[in-house]
Amino acid sequence: SRMVTCSGDKTIRLWDAKTFAQLLAIERQVGNFVSVCFSVDGLQVASGASDKTLRMWDAKTGEEMAVLEGHLDGLTSVALAPDGTRGATASMDKTVRLWDLRAERQLAVLKGHSGVFSSVCISPDAQLLAAGSDDRTVRVWDARTGQQLAVAEGHTEQVRCVTFSPDST
Repeated sequence: SRMVTCSGDKTIRLWDAKTFAQLLAIERQVGNFVSVCFSVDGLQVASGASDKTLRMWDAKTGEEMAVLEGHLDGLTSVALAPDGTRGATASMDKTVRLWDLRAERQLAVLKGHSGVFSSVCISPDAQLLAAGSDDRTVRVWDARTGQQLAVAEGHTEQVRCVTFSPDST
């Protein structure tokens, strides 16, 4: 079992989750890393950074495998679909972008919040994409079409994190 972390020191670090020994350090001058996550198979790491990019890394070697660009400001959150085909990014540019990871291209630009997106998540069945924002709402889109399905309101402060239950219920 492994753990991945990122830091304002411009590194991504992979750790053994039993001994907490560092296994790999990825040091790149690509802006401050702000979000990381493993692919479901554990073979890749996705990172979002202040340089406006989503990057995919080989989790064993640290080799950069892809750079996806399109945001107009730094990223705040990244998420990967469980099937490994799509990724999502939230940004300070007040958009969420949906990416085709195999073709390395942008699929959709999702808008609607009046504030900065702080968190993005793709449901375990890869059907839904949710994002929380500084505007105190959570927006939910169809992760295949990009159609907005719902706006969840009720928070009185910034929505800092959003996640789906593992069983999609």
